[in-house]
Amino acid sequence: MKNNKDKSILIFGLGESGKSTFKYFYKKYNIYIWDDKKEIRKNFVKNYNAKLKNFNDIIWDKIYFIILTPGISLKDKRLEIPIKKNIPIYRDLEFFSRKIDKDKVIAITGTNGKSTTLALISKILKNTNNPIFSGGNFKPPLLDALFKKKYFKYVLELSSFQLESAPSFNSNISILLNISEDHLERYGSIQNYAKIKKKIFVNSNKNQTAIIGVDDKFSKKIYSEIKKNKKNVIPISVNKYLKKGIYFNKNTIIDNYYKSKNLNIDNYKTNFILENNKMNVLATYAVLKTMNLKKDFFIKTLNKFKPLKHRSQIIHKSKNLIVINDSKATNLASTVHSVKSLNNIHLILGGKIKSRNYAKLIELKSHIRKIYIIGESANYLNKKLNIYFDCEVCKIMKTAIRVCLKDIKNYNFSTILLSPACSSYDQYVNFEDRGDQFIDLFKKFVNK
Repeated sequence: MKNNKDKSILIFGLGESGKSTFKYFYKKYNIYIWDDKKEIRKNFVKNYNAKLKNFNDIIWDKIYFIILTPGISLKDKRLEIPIKKNIPIYRDLEFFSRKIDKDKVIAITGTNGKSTTLALISKILKNTNNPIFSGGNFKPPLLDALFKKKYFKYVLELSSFQLESAPSFNSNISILLNISEDHLERYGSIQNYAKIKKKIFVNSNKNQTAIIGVDDKFSKKIYSEIKKNKKNVIPISVNKYLKKGIYFNKNTIIDNYYKSKNLNIDNYKTNFILENNKMNVLATYAVLKTMNLKKDFFIKTLNKFKPLKHRSQIIHKSKNLIVINDSKATNLASTVHSVKSLNNIHLILGGKIKSRNYAKLIELKSHIRKIYIIGESANYLNKKLNIYFDCEVCKIMKTAIRVCLKDIKNYNFSTILLSPACSSYDQYVNFEDRGDQFIDLFKKFVNK
């Protein structure tokens, strides 16, 4: 990219993505920056010698384009003027896509399971002894891939936020795992949210590969639409027979797409809860077959793979008790997914609310002994759930854990599950912070 120091750009949002974007562009353009958090602005100016620009002071006619961090909505009122002036607004994904050969890109989206699928696919590809870039939605941010040597493959986890504003995006293998209710405060409806998720296929040609989970009606609809114009569309399911697809029958992978031998996962040692990860495993298997890699790579990866932190992470296991940190469950579908595979559950739930329909959780009431409700939504959730469950409003994590540990003394076996079904921003920096505090507090109580 040539030097355009006579042109100005605005970077709005200075998290990991914003920092990476600034480093990538700082020798190429005159850059203005903004973040709504004062402390972040202060540290950024100090560390990067950057030019802070309040929105009220921007001369928009002099702005060439804007780059938003993924967390900032296109509906932010401060963007009304640049949108009216037709100033281009992008995410970091757009500039990544302009530079990287699409044939090297494997992209993953979905409401749940993206990070685990990314980790599984990346570990399999590393068995080829080639350099692999693995990142996107979380660390490392996308533009970090452009600072170093070229990679054999780029495995990307993409959120709906990133897919919103990246018209050049394309990938050789595109994966849609699932779609369930999430980010409705941003999109207004699940139908609008699904339209953004579908953008992972928007520029792909008929010879590229699409791998699509068909266990929810929104993903299934996208599958039906995509297969009309593409040759290589692979449906995957954790519970449905697929005549031309890949699916699980109990714990055995049935491959009716590539016509490979059945693969019973029970024959191999694994360190994760298979029931919670079946869609991730199927997507990974489909990538392996698409790339014509050895089955041994798949088996080796499953043997060694450990759940990512905060995703069905077992932090304690004994004869009488299992304790699971599933703080990444920031929506109801993810919590329901975890609850389905467990019993005797003492569930810690709550935070910044996303869903107002808890029918799917209520269907699983036989799995749950008691719910301990935390966060700003505690009173609302208690009103919704206490008709069906034994609930206790605890407000904070410390109280929830203390009461949990007291209650389980009455039983021979219990499962303590942190799976909040809500975002963490009411009480924590992010879901990682929430999960870390859960782990620390549990250890302190147990070691007293």
